[in-house]
Amino acid sequence: LSLFSSYRYFNVYANSVEEYYGEDHTIEALVTSNRSYDANYSTYDVTVSKIDGKQTDHKAVLICTYASELEPGFLIIANVSAEDFDSDLTKLSMHSDGVFIQYTSTDDASVLVTDDDDFHPLVALAELNTSLSRVFRTKLDETTAEICSAMLLGNKTRLDNVIERDFPRAGASHLLALSGL
Repeated sequence: LSLFSSYRYFNVYANSVEEYYGEDHTIEALVTSNRSYDANYSTYDVTVSKIDGKQTDHKAVLICTYASELEPGFLIIANVSAEDFDSDLTKLSMHSDGVFIQYTSTDDASVLVTDDDDFHPLVALAELNTSLSRVFRTKLDETTAEICSAMLLGNKTRLDNVIERDFPRAGASHLLALSGL
């Protein structure tokens, strides 16, 4: 059953978005978290509900090649180009989070916020995850806090490269995944 579930996840979900690679699309999505940002770009995790008017339900990364002011909880409509991830390491990391596609917006006029004051469980859970990670960092040493965040919350973004290298070498990388614990 577990093998079938894994096959379904990686085969069905990954293949369902491959048809969109290399093309421009209009997506409707919920911004679930800020991934990274600086003065020249912003990156967000989004859950896409429609692509070109067709119902869907997949997680994605939205890359804005400008400083965007989107926030978790915003519902958006965006004109984007769809791509696969550019490196195998990035692809592996994204696939482990259930993300199989990235969308790029090159113009801030191509993203329209349709609702910015709505409660969404995904956003509330992401905020809870961030708060718990912050508690770990204040109560534990840095390395222990990041391992706890990875093992208990699935939050691997702040893990040290040495930790990320050593867990697979020890055959324990599954412990860093929430489902593995």
